[in-house]
Amino acid sequence: MTPSYVDVQIAAEARQLVSGSSELTLLRKKTATLLTMKENIRRLLEQTPEKPLRSKLEPHVDVIVTLRRKRRSYREIAEFFREHLAIAVAPSTIHDFVLVRRRGGKPSTLSIGEYPVREPN
Repeated sequence: MTPSYVDVQIAAEARQLVSGSSELTLLRKKTATLLTMKENIRRLLEQTPEKPLRSKLEPHVDVIVTLRRKRRSYREIAEFFREHLAIAVAPSTIHDFVLVRRRGGKPSTLSIGEYPVREPN
């Protein structure tokens, strides 16, 4: 694990101090304060809720993957969504959705097992 900038600074200050001095006591207090701040930040991050889904296509990734495997065009997928799911979506939106979720931008790497599907809140 790489030490943080704060850890490096504290270590540098500690090397410059003479053991038993009042500066060393101040450094210990500073270190304790920084550690407490790190713990508070970690707790805040754990308490921060996940953001809701941004795309209306998220819950339907398995449908898109299945239709793409059947060599359906993005236009045909958009028509399928409009006719069967009552979702109006442009073919370019579906293309962008698939492109963003491909691993490394390589073709045909999007699959149901590789992409974690989140349920809407």
